[in-house]
Amino acid sequence: MTPFHGPGSRMDGFPLNRRRRCLSWGHIRMGKCENIALQWRMKQNPSYKGKWHAPLIDNPSYKGIWKPQDIPNPEYFELDKPDFDPIAAIGIEIWTMHDGIVYGNILFADD
Repeated sequence: MTPFHGPGSRMDGFPLNRRRRCLSWGHIRMGKCENIALQWRMKQNPSYKGKWHAPLIDNPSYKGIWKPQDIPNPEYFELDKPDFDPIAAIGIEIWTMHDGIVYGNILFADD
């Protein structure tokens, strides 16, 4: 058998012949090659009890589903009518490696 550059082979190193392709080191796929006599059988395992699941243990200090604790903040406040100064200017900083970037539509809204 000449797997590299011999008659009946391609230049990439894998033979064209189906039997050679199945026996070649790069093309063994169990269940795909009919010409191979090798069968991989499952080993008998008498201690197999099914799919493994993590054991559940009791946690005596379990207090329910976790939620973040609410801590009072004495400095927190909400404004009923926020009053901001009028906008005088908008700055947009663009760092790019290409020229010719243009903004066509910019929307400013208050609602």
